[in-house]
Parts: sequence; C-alpha cells; structure tokens
Amino acid sequence: MPTPKKKRSSRSAPRASRKPARAATRKSKSTAAFGSRRAARARKPYRVGQSGIHGHGVFATTTIRRGARLLEYTGEIVGAAEAERRAKRSKHVYIFDLENGTYIDGDPTSDAAHVNHSCEPNCVVEIVKNRVFVVADRTIRPGEELTYDYSFDAETDLWLCACAARRCRGTINVTGERPVVRTSDSARQAWRKK
Repeated sequence: MPTPKKKRSSRSAPRASRKPARAATRKSKSTAAFGSRRAARARKPYRVGQSGIHGHGVFATTTIRRGARLLEYTGEIVGAAEAERRAKRSKHVYIFDLENGTYIDGDPTSDAAHVNHSCEPNCVVEIVKNRVFVVADRTIRPGEELTYDYSFDAETDLWLCACAARRCRGTINVTGERPVVRTSDSARQAWRKK
C-alpha cells in the first residue's frame, strides 16, 4: 500500500521546479499615475455620448486644464495616393493630414474619432513625429463637448457646419488663414512655456 504524501506548509522551502520570481518592471509614464492600464482607462477625463453637433461626441467628465493631452488620433499611416483612394470609397472618412505628405487613416472605433468640429473649439491638435494628439486649448468644464477645428481645405467639397458657435463660419472648410496646428517644434515650445 502506498504511503500518503506529506502536504507542504506554506512556510516550507520553495520547490526547485517553481519558476524564479520575475524582475520588477517599471511602469510607463502613462500608467504610473493610475497604477494600471485598466485604472487609467477607467479614469479618463471624458466620455463618449450623443452630440448636439453631429452623431456622437466626446464630453469632459471632470475639469480639464489647458495643455492637457486628452486623446491620440490613431490609425494606419498611408501615403497621399492611398489616402485619396480610401476617401473616395467610404462615406465616413477619418483621414488626418500630417502635413508632410502622409496621412493617418483613423480608427473609427477610437474615442478620438468622435471629437467633433467647432468654429470656436476648446481643443487643438498637436502633431509630434507622425502622431496626432487632441490637446485642451483652454480650461474645459465638466459636461462641455471636446471640439477642434477640422479646417478642411477650401478646394475640397463644401461641408456645412453645425457647431452653432457665435462666430460660426457656416462651413467646416477654411477660406482664409488656417487655424494653428502645433507641430513637434512648436509643441515643445508651448510645453516649455507652461
């Protein structure tokens, strides 16, 4: 008859077959303040909801300070010819001009795709090394919809604006001087001033 095996207590020495303890990993800056990616996602300063401007929009859930990077516009980076081809084949287009001959074909499921246009926006876009961020241009109060000026070219099809701002241009297209889009150099200077 086999003898029963002894149970090891939790205080006994570890068995040789156990894996060695993992080295401690450093948290990235994006998650260090929150403790984990899940907690960081849970504490977003915005939510997506129905918009009075168009379809869905992004709304502040807490006070957001000027200069805060809120969202990253993500998607596939494509050339001009491919961007033109994709724009023609789809009714809903999320293509962002990086102003260097390349474009981001935006992910329509990302929160950044729901930021609507306004002629009096509370955010600007910041381009840093082929990455696009939506940045608060002023203090934004809870409940306010996050917006930036899409500034479509005057040469493209005319898009009517529904922002209802006091100084609404009536179109999303820019006929005069384009609004400020921060590039990596101007973005660095803007961050240094704060």
